[in-house]
Amino acid sequence: MPKDALLYQRLCELGIATADRTFTPVPPDFETLCLAHDADYVQSFLDGTISDAGMRCIGLPWSKDLVTRTLIGTGSAILASRLALDLGIAVMCNGGTHHAHPGHGSGWCIFNDQAVAARSVQRDCSVGQTLFIDLDVHQGDGTAAIFHNDSSVFTFSMHCEAQSYPAILQKSDVDIPLPAGCDDLQYISTLQRVLPSLLKKVQPELVMYNAGADVHADDSLGKMALSNEGILERDRLVMKLCSEAGSVLCAAIGGGYEPDHNKIVERHVMLHKAAAEYADAFLLNTKRAKKWAAKEEAANQILNCQSTHDNASSTSTATSVFPITLPSHLFIGDLLRITLPSGKDFYLEIMKCRPTTSNGGSGGGGDSSTSVVIEALCEGEMLRMQPNTGTIEHVGYWPRLSDAWVKQFPTLQTALKSLRQKYQENPETLPSSLLNLAATAITGSLLSAEGAEKEVESTLHIQKVTSLSEFETLIASNPSFWCDGTAPNDPIPTSEQTALLSAGELFSFLQGLRGVLLVQLEMSVKTTDLRVPLPLLRPFVLRVLQRVVENKKEVLVLPSTAPGGGAASLVVAAKQQPYKAWGARLAEIGVQAALIADSPYYKMLVGRILGYKEENIIHHIESYGQKLEPRVAAAVKEELDGLSSAPPRLPWTSKRKLKSNI
Repeated sequence: MPKDALLYQRLCELGIATADRTFTPVPPDFETLCLAHDADYVQSFLDGTISDAGMRCIGLPWSKDLVTRTLIGTGSAILASRLALDLGIAVMCNGGTHHAHPGHGSGWCIFNDQAVAARSVQRDCSVGQTLFIDLDVHQGDGTAAIFHNDSSVFTFSMHCEAQSYPAILQKSDVDIPLPAGCDDLQYISTLQRVLPSLLKKVQPELVMYNAGADVHADDSLGKMALSNEGILERDRLVMKLCSEAGSVLCAAIGGGYEPDHNKIVERHVMLHKAAAEYADAFLLNTKRAKKWAAKEEAANQILNCQSTHDNASSTSTATSVFPITLPSHLFIGDLLRITLPSGKDFYLEIMKCRPTTSNGGSGGGGDSSTSVVIEALCEGEMLRMQPNTGTIEHVGYWPRLSDAWVKQFPTLQTALKSLRQKYQENPETLPSSLLNLAATAITGSLLSAEGAEKEVESTLHIQKVTSLSEFETLIASNPSFWCDGTAPNDPIPTSEQTALLSAGELFSFLQGLRGVLLVQLEMSVKTTDLRVPLPLLRPFVLRVLQRVVENKKEVLVLPSTAPGGGAASLVVAAKQQPYKAWGARLAEIGVQAALIADSPYYKMLVGRILGYKEENIIHHIESYGQKLEPRVAAAVKEELDGLSSAPPRLPWTSKRKLKSNI
């Protein structure tokens, strides 16, 4: 059994790894790997065209299993870094591949997992300054090379100067070489002298820690003399100083080489023991901790909360509502359903959730209290909530489709212009009349139009419904549901189910299960009641759609309006053939018109382009009292073949996938 599996087994025995503390990674996409590595190198390893010399430098034979293991390992670092942002600290059961350089691997390291993870959270989570603390017995040469001249990342390596590997050292921002035979006392005293000043200088938001166990006296490749107790003291010191500095910490186990895997596992356990001891300190002290667990409550408990609205003025953007008690274990991407006494539901999608600690009393001697600040997406509106004080504040829109975001998405801008022309509206005001919420919208008002009367409610039920990661897992577990179209006898979906179906189809596109996709915008000015959430602003749809359209080199996005201009759709297609030609044809014919047209031909054409199962397409045709004749099916095939001679093949599976980390 590999040592990482043995380590996990041992952590379960010790009660450190429990079901609610254990998370499973997913492989990163091609673009994410390229944040830290050259694209040609990444591609050559993934498809097996890497040279023999390249694999000799890595020190391992290429195989498909090695590719899978490498991707999962890198995904572990990405997941751990994101969990660290939520929880304050996260520790891997593997990782620390610090010898991987931008354009080549070495020393059994293929992709630099923590470097990829650091760049990933910088891109996706707006992480600021990052500090690498590398305490493996070998220098983190690959990490130093990747972040050379990168002012947003500071690299610190403390290693044995007597090591023969790597043969050529790189220059970290700070390197501390230690002599062979360095023992617990000398090692800890050096770290105690250096690390506090580094943390003060760098002031990192995120710390990437490589806790190599190859500093142990009995390590087969190390030349230092630390004991198990010394390794534990080292890890405790790192945890203590980083938590006090207000940084989040993502840790990898690093190197450790011992024929007896049980012995090396005990050395790696020290890192997890230290992390378990300091978990609460990170949760309460960390600047970016986004989770607050009410320990006396069950994770998915439905809570009743009393509410009283203050009389807010019509110009107020902050409303004192009520002290809210939330379900515990909240993470970015969690979806909360809030049910009003009238039976109405609305949804909050957690974007940020962090604890804050304040001291009461005078002279600093009062009681310390912990509160929570939540930033949530409520069907397009960004709200900042402080449950303990009952404050809900409007802070803007995410994203506001009428300004910066739409500039990154010119096809949506085209669709909006088309609607303006249809209704002869002022080009400057139409987007806000379509998509803006009332600036004074508060809990209970749902999507109120400007000037709409606010509703006053007395009781709320708050329940965690799902999370973005759980939803993505659900899609992967039953891919045909999101790809096959509506089956006979399927019930008519609710508006919320329709929205989640849209998000699910977008996810399936990102995962390479669809070649052409239709996204219903439904932005009718004349008929849409702004108090009813637009499908585009439903949970998850915006964020997944944004991820899709960011892939401009891979994706074709075309607007398609409905008859009379009452709504608009987006046709999303892979730029590979035949999907590019098929998607363009779909937009050209007006897909919504084709779906409701009195023509089995167009219904069959749309269904085939969208990849639906033939039996479900036939059911759709028959539901209109029509029949699909063989000659019609043959004509559809002839048109599709004429559009492109390329065989239909799932677009992302052969070489690389689109960005899919949300």
